[in-house]
Amino acid sequence: DLGQKSVVDLTLANIYFSYVDRTMGAEAYANIANSAEYPKLSRAYAMLFVADQFDGFQDKNLLRPFFSVEEFNGKSKEILIKDLYQKIYNMHPFGLAAGQLAFQLLETYKGVAIPDKDFDIIERYIEDINNNLPELETTDPFKSYIPVTILMKAGLFRLIENAGKIPKESVEELYLLAITRARTLGVSATEQYSILLY
Repeated sequence: DLGQKSVVDLTLANIYFSYVDRTMGAEAYANIANSAEYPKLSRAYAMLFVADQFDGFQDKNLLRPFFSVEEFNGKSKEILIKDLYQKIYNMHPFGLAAGQLAFQLLETYKGVAIPDKDFDIIERYIEDINNNLPELETTDPFKSYIPVTILMKAGLFRLIENAGKIPKESVEELYLLAITRARTLGVSATEQYSILLY
């Protein structure tokens, strides 16, 4: 069925991306993301994988297959990655996409009080993160995103704290949870980064 087909095609895209050619792999992921025949979860995951890898490589060409020529041309890689996270969130509210959108909104209020209407939007994004965390437990490819999603949540709560609001969870405990989950899942880079932030 289409769900099984998407798993096979996502696996092939990963092989292209990881072992053959990153640009070819990004194109394979974009083919999944842009095709209505695949489940929305698979399409969102295809975009999320490349968005996450982009953060490491900072290669604007990885983002090209996810946009039309008009959408892509003339935009900085910073704008494009923000637009891609919005596309991911619109397709399926992955916690990482929700967190990125919340960060973007919080950044506009550095040193300024957050209006209640925007704070409500940020809380909705945090709720999306909370709802996505159990979903990430369901399959091995998703599990690798658990520590970084928890880390993002901790970062959001720290910004909320700095803005004079009281976070609903302890920032320190979230950092410890991110460290623990990264260690148990073998995501060493996230573990080290979490320790530094803690």
